[in-house]
Amino acid sequence: MMHFFSKIRYKLAAENKASKYMRYAIGEIVLVVIGILIALQINNWNENRKLQVEEQQILSSLLEDLKAAKKQSEESIIKEKLAIDEMEAALGNKEERTNFFNKENNNPLYHNIFWGFEIDIPVINAYEEIKTSGKTDLISNKTIRSHFTNLERSINNLNNLMDDRIRVHQLRIDEIVVEYLNFLPLLKAEFPKLSIETGPPIDFEAIMEQPKIRNLIGIKLELSTSVYYYRKQLSDEIQLLIELLEKEIEKP
Repeated sequence: MMHFFSKIRYKLAAENKASKYMRYAIGEIVLVVIGILIALQINNWNENRKLQVEEQQILSSLLEDLKAAKKQSEESIIKEKLAIDEMEAALGNKEERTNFFNKENNNPLYHNIFWGFEIDIPVINAYEEIKTSGKTDLISNKTIRSHFTNLERSINNLNNLMDDRIRVHQLRIDEIVVEYLNFLPLLKAEFPKLSIETGPPIDFEAIMEQPKIRNLIGIKLELSTSVYYYRKQLSDEIQLLIELLEKEIEKP
């Protein structure tokens, strides 16, 4: 093809038809420029297509992680609520305590009240990997990016509050176990296969009449109630992001 154009150019030049030659030369330049622009456009289209494919992969990975985090979050909320109900019963009047703890073996309940608390926090590994790799800008939906920022803030808030609960528990609540309880029946309740002598049963009613113990359990109840509401806020944020991602992925 180029050889054909060259022959025409030489023929026009030989015939001293300068104006026609000039028009042809300009036309040839225009064709070259158009070819370059088309090539660039195709290249840009290919690059945009690759970015769109990568974005869809990122969104799908985030959605999968969020669904797992939602399940984990719901399980933790149930455990927190159960612990709150148990502490409320322990701090109730004598009749309420008797009704709630009227079981053959109450040691697992006592263990939860004096020793146990939920420590799990949902982890969204895919988002951490995206942040580390600097690919958050590949998420084109600004609303989704904004809610992931909110999600990160919610996780940090929950984590800080749970750290406070752990510190208070270690510094104050564990004092109950050391000074006022026979912990061995609680240990045996958690690990029945342990071959240990548990000693006398726990006089729960007498223990819960002491103001210091009631106050310490009350402190734990307050912290746990705050953790519970933080967990629910986090769960709501996760659910909102799941819905946003599902809509974004379904776009044509």
